[in-house]
Amino acid sequence: SRSPKDSTMCRARALELVKAKLMDARKSGSKIDSNVVKIAIMASTIESLRLKSAEEVLECFITSSRVCEDDLPLALRYPKSWSQHIILREWVDISPQCELRAFVMDGKLTALCQYYNGAFFPELSQKVNREKALSIIREFFKKVKDHIKVDPPEYSMDLAVDWEKERAYVIELNPFGRPDGMGTGTALFNNKNPQDLKVLFGERPFEFRVEEALPKEDCRLGIKGPLRNWLEEQHMMG
Repeated sequence: SRSPKDSTMCRARALELVKAKLMDARKSGSKIDSNVVKIAIMASTIESLRLKSAEEVLECFITSSRVCEDDLPLALRYPKSWSQHIILREWVDISPQCELRAFVMDGKLTALCQYYNGAFFPELSQKVNREKALSIIREFFKKVKDHIKVDPPEYSMDLAVDWEKERAYVIELNPFGRPDGMGTGTALFNNKNPQDLKVLFGERPFEFRVEEALPKEDCRLGIKGPLRNWLEEQHMMG
């Protein structure tokens, strides 16, 4: 799948959402540190992809390099064999801490971790919440695994967990397998580390990983362009 999440239309929308979230955080008395900024960016990026009309869908596509530079050339080069589907799904609000990446090998759940690495989510750091999320996902996986027609049954599965409703949603599936994940990101597992790969491939016990402390690196140092200018104007650069 190729989601148009790099759409310039959505990025412009995300910028305004980030500004609003950080201003709200400041008004509530929160300290605007690197972690708060990073989570605001993640949440805004997700929210910016909420489309409400056919016009917005088309503008999202035509302002996406992933669509224009990847999909369209393939369609033009292989007009008889190229096939693509546009998938529209009902919007579900997902907070960044609720999105997880699961790994499946030989039809078994081998590992789980937060999707957005480099951010500390207090909710996920609490053992009771991790245990509840894992329980929800294990039950959900039992119900859906036989409906996922992937052969061999090896893939990564991005999920959203709703603690209150005690349910999970499949966001998307991605190819996954030996020797190093087949190009799919392994998030908090290092695909260059043999021991981590053994966990992912089911050769070591199951692990559920989350960031357990605030990140040491300040994400604001890598921010450029309009957002950096705005952060500097608002004295939010630390």
